[in-house]
Amino acid sequence: MTEKGKRRKNSNGDLGSHLNMALQASEWVKMSHELTAT
Repeated sequence: MTEKGKRRKNSNGDLGSHLNMALQASEWVKMSHELTAT
């Protein structure tokens, strides 16, 4: 999905952006765990 599409989707409501941020945060946690586990 393009950046523009993402932004438009997020502006549809706070819930959407909050879910997006939560997803990104969990991705970060997963990545950092993998990095420290190595």
